[in-house]
Amino acid sequence: MKVVFDENVPWPLRKLLSDYSVTSVQREGLGGTENGELLAALDGRFDVLILCDKNLRYQQNLKGRKSR
Repeated sequence: MKVVFDENVPWPLRKLLSDYSVTSVQREGLGGTENGELLAALDGRFDVLILCDKNLRYQQNLKGRKSR
């Protein structure tokens, strides 16, 4: 499973996911990217996006995305 952490997720948490391939938005060269553009750039490339933004589902239309 390919996992990507958003900028606000503490990098040390990756240790809890040692069985998975974990990277970050910054490591993917997408640091500072707004959520809508970020979702588009990551869609289909990762299985899981971990973030701390509680309102993403209200701010972005997640229907029709390749990744869930």
